[in-house]
Amino acid sequence: MTVSKAIKGLGMTDLKTIQRDSFLGYLIILPIVYALLIRWLTPLAADAFVNFFDLTLYYPLIVSFVIVVITPMLMGTAIGFLLLDERDERTLTALLVTPLPLTVYLLYRIAIPTILSVLLTLINIPIAGLVDFPFWSVVAIALVAALSAPIVALFFFCFAENKVQGFGLLKAIGTVGFLIPIAAYFIPEPWQYGMGIFPHYWVAKTVWILGAGEAGFWLYWLVGLAVNLVTLKLFVDRFEQIAYR
Repeated sequence: MTVSKAIKGLGMTDLKTIQRDSFLGYLIILPIVYALLIRWLTPLAADAFVNFFDLTLYYPLIVSFVIVVITPMLMGTAIGFLLLDERDERTLTALLVTPLPLTVYLLYRIAIPTILSVLLTLINIPIAGLVDFPFWSVVAIALVAALSAPIVALFFFCFAENKVQGFGLLKAIGTVGFLIPIAAYFIPEPWQYGMGIFPHYWVAKTVWILGAGEAGFWLYWLVGLAVNLVTLKLFVDRFEQIAYR
């Protein structure tokens, strides 16, 4: 069996699993649903509360939270549960005695949620319609934000023994994903940088900087790229340790 045939076989198996498991399919389409909802509901909320506060000032926060942070987390969760399925079925053990190198399998598993996250972020920021960022900045944001997807996927594999534990971890990931961007936004600098231990803080920060028209976009982008790559490398190393033990 060639590597290309093995990858094709994995892809077909993934599609069948997603078709069979409505939860995984739901995770993949949910980002577009979120983008449509904030496109329709946020302006209505802004008009309803116009006499109390200006919600438009918080549009970059909403975009960073609902689209830029949540999208890759949902993609990573979907792939993370596929990994847990394969752990339950001992697929990884079987792969170790096939011509498909573990590094190629891992690259495939990392590439899928990353590509999906980039594409959905590029699509959903314009769909949401709350911010008018230059296309180059949307691409830059999408590329770094997407690194959270394989991090989340490998997090499930590294810390959950099965899908039951995976659902428990999902609550923790959801809490971090939901609360960190919102909490950090209202914490003044330099105290805000304490949230930088969470990789997705940095990409959210680039959205806030861009929305405020402030300088420093590329500095935060580069820091975010570095933090996400280092975190991803740590999880890749942990994945390999677990797979070979």
